[in-house]
Amino acid sequence: MKKLLSLALAAAMVTPMLAFGTVSAGAETLPAGSTSADTKIYFDAASTNWDNYQYITCYIYEYYGDSLIPWGSKKGRMTDEGSGIWSFDPTSKGITIGENYGVIFTADWMEQTCDLIMGPDSLGDTAYCTGRNVENNIDGTKTSAEVAWASGKYGTPICITTTGNVIGNVFWEGEDGYSLLFNFLRSTGYDGIDSVKSITGETDQEIIDRVKTGLHLTDREVELAIADSGRTFDWQPEGTPSGAKIYFNANSTNWKNYQYITCYIYEYYGDALIPWGSKRGRMTDEGNGIWSFDPTSKGITVGENYGVIFTADWMEQTCDLIMGPDSLGDTAVCTGRNVENNLDSNRKSAEVAWASGKYGNPVCITTTGNVIGNAYWKGESGYSLLVSFLKSTGYGGIDSVKNITGQTDQEIIDRLAQRLGLSTQSVKHAIAVSGRTFDWTSSGHESLIWRTLANDTAEISAYTTDLEKGFIPKSIDGTPVSRIGDSAFRNCGTLKLLTLPDGITSIGEKAFSSCSKLERIVIPESATAISSNAFEGCQNVTICGIMNSYAERFAMLAGLPFENIGDITPDGTVVGDLNGNLKLDVTDATVMQQLLAESLDGEFDLNDPATFAYVDVNDDGKVDINDVTELQRFLSEFITSFRRAYC
Repeated sequence: MKKLLSLALAAAMVTPMLAFGTVSAGAETLPAGSTSADTKIYFDAASTNWDNYQYITCYIYEYYGDSLIPWGSKKGRMTDEGSGIWSFDPTSKGITIGENYGVIFTADWMEQTCDLIMGPDSLGDTAYCTGRNVENNIDGTKTSAEVAWASGKYGTPICITTTGNVIGNVFWEGEDGYSLLFNFLRSTGYDGIDSVKSITGETDQEIIDRVKTGLHLTDREVELAIADSGRTFDWQPEGTPSGAKIYFNANSTNWKNYQYITCYIYEYYGDALIPWGSKRGRMTDEGNGIWSFDPTSKGITVGENYGVIFTADWMEQTCDLIMGPDSLGDTAVCTGRNVENNLDSNRKSAEVAWASGKYGNPVCITTTGNVIGNAYWKGESGYSLLVSFLKSTGYGGIDSVKNITGQTDQEIIDRLAQRLGLSTQSVKHAIAVSGRTFDWTSSGHESLIWRTLANDTAEISAYTTDLEKGFIPKSIDGTPVSRIGDSAFRNCGTLKLLTLPDGITSIGEKAFSSCSKLERIVIPESATAISSNAFEGCQNVTICGIMNSYAERFAMLAGLPFENIGDITPDGTVVGDLNGNLKLDVTDATVMQQLLAESLDGEFDLNDPATFAYVDVNDDGKVDINDVTELQRFLSEFITSFRRAYC
């Protein structure tokens, strides 16, 4: 029988609070208000060398190909907060900030900062100038003040300037080096290679080589970008020496009685430039189960976007494996696991990896709507995969998956959004770009981003919208949640109350760092590992849990208050906490009495096992006056113990 334990706060009330604090690079001169969580963004004009300005203006824009917010329509003068700090509330312009928004700050419409990516975490954050000037991306003859967020979050967008230089430090969501080069080569306007040649007088070779280096692209990626652009340029690659081989360890498989090993090499960039199967070849037996193959024997100069599959006598096969220049001389090894085949979900393929740990299996959406793989092709992202999946009306698209699985648009899209780590805004954009209509609305756990771990459990890795209170689900899409990842809720300045479900075993580095408003967090008995800096900078947090649990020991060692809250349901609900403040108080007893008097119609459904679990305080299988008595007894024992100890 459940027993609400007494002395809930007796030990915790005298536990000293250990204050933690971190200061981001460049944030030393910023006022305390700049890190508070609110609806505003801040700019430290004192960090500039701008003189005699009368006001500061910020321009907010959205970047998703064709901007959905017309440039300049969402600008506004900032509010002088004093001491050189200026503020602006994006919601005053009807903006709900997502990952693909940018901002520029100007002084009296003249001097300006470079572009700065902003997202949900930017609310309450302060932008400051680093002291460096960088080339302006729109006019390479001018410079702009380099700017960064005090928190170190996000960054300046990577782009190719009008003089062909690469500036910035973070890609926009859905962009990468390949897509930037492709657009640069395709454009015949001011932002393309023709304009750069007219300004700098350089050759195609000189410009493309410089951009290739700045974007960290391979020769093969450049070749593909040129081919995809549909234009001709006077450029030659450096090339790859002939004779370099790849290897496959057949001993790592469970294949029996095979006569030979064949490898299929293919190229991935939309429509493959190498027809499937034309670049296959039998491998050479090197002895001791090791087989080799020389890609140059098929005229292949290996680039980042090549893949390989190994087969035994054309029958049993491995899953796809990305290969690149570093794969030459490397050995592919089967891991011992079988994974779903991306082209036929009824079949399994042997999972394979490079011995070096380089590259990986390409992330893709299978024919049953699952996400497999661990590495993206160059030019791909979770967002682009979803767009292609939604656009397709053929085999492998969402229509095909619905026919196979019988699932709804909502179920399929929700699962993919979580597996691909996409925010609600990204899903909405992907649906809009697809040009199709789906029966989907943002729901479920869209505020959380998660990934599947090697043990087939889920890790919460980030949040996408500001939270005030809530709970982490016990499972997402059938995958049990076991971990709160490193920095998952870092700088979530609105979070006050949070419950973690039974099954959470660990909380990572700085998982809740700088959650300045966090007051109470319920940690279940299943937790056995909590990083020492998980609550760094949480000045007012109380750890709630079970007496003699790891959570209690952690709180004692960290110098944080601990509150024994008695029993916790598997979903992380505090038994008896009817008003949802994560603690047991007199209000809970009052609410329970109202419930029994049937004056709370519709607010509690006792037919719901989850609700029943935390209302049935004494665990006798029914909700009655005895539950109120048990709760009142608990509160009475606590108050008596508290007075005995401290009064």
